[in-house]
Amino acid sequence: MAGLSEDRLAQDVTRERADVKRRVMLCRGDPATPHAENRTVVVVDDGLATGATARDALRRLRRARPARLILAPSPLNTPGTAAGTRSEANADVCLRQPPDFRAAGLRYDDFDQVGDDRVAEILNGHRTSRSRP
Repeated sequence: MAGLSEDRLAQDVTRERADVKRRVMLCRGDPATPHAENRTVVVVDDGLATGATARDALRRLRRARPARLILAPSPLNTPGTAAGTRSEANADVCLRQPPDFRAAGLRYDDFDQVGDDRVAEILNGHRTSRSRP
C-alpha cells in the first residue's frame, strides 16, 4: 500500500535498527537488557499516543520475568490507550484520563522533542548523582 519494495523496506528496517542501537548505547551505555528478574520494573513513557511502543517495551520486559511490571505513562493519557496497555502490565500509574483528551501535545505549552544529546546529559547527571556517597 505504501509503494515500498521489499529491498527498500529492508534498507529502512536496517537503518532504523542501527539507530535504535545507537540510542541505546547513548542512553544506557550497554545494549544488554538491564537485569529485571524478580525486580519491580517501572516503564516510563512521556508521550503515550497509540501505546504501541509502551506495549512492545512491556512485552519485551515481561520475558525477563520481573516480579512486577508497572507502566507510568505521561501524567495525562487517553482512556482508550490506557486500556490497550493495561493488560501488558501488573499496574499502570496515570494521574488523569480526561474523556476529551486527544493528544498530549495539545495539553502542554512546550511539547518539543527532546534531543538525544539532552537525554544523555540528563541520564549521565542522574548516574553521577547516584554514585556519590
